[in-house]
Amino acid sequence: MHHRHRRPVQLFSRISTEAVTIDEPTRLLIRLRVAELTEQLPLVDRELEQARALHLGDRELADARLGRSHDPQTAAFLMVAAKMVRDHGRYLRLVIEGAKDAGVSGAALKDLAQVVGEVMVDAWLTALDDE
Repeated sequence: MHHRHRRPVQLFSRISTEAVTIDEPTRLLIRLRVAELTEQLPLVDRELEQARALHLGDRELADARLGRSHDPQTAAFLMVAAKMVRDHGRYLRLVIEGAKDAGVSGAALKDLAQVVGEVMVDAWLTALDDE
């Protein structure tokens, strides 16, 4: 199977015009976690390559793949992203409340939803390319 390297899909134009609240290294760690959760190995490889280009360490990358981080904000993002993926949109209010309790702002939640959505669409498009 040949997997093309896709550029991340831009979703939700309303959200993408708002100020970005999550920095690029953290976005990559979130993308890596979501790709890992969805078992999309081509996406995992791509995210690892991009993360290494930003000089993210191997330990940080391994932790993110498992949903962990030494940074409390990044750990909260990884936890909420995993809930978004695992719950498939169920329990949205509970996820939002839990995220806010963990210190994630409403603006950051919108940004996080954008990142998770991009990876999920990318996973579908990659799988469809294999058909």
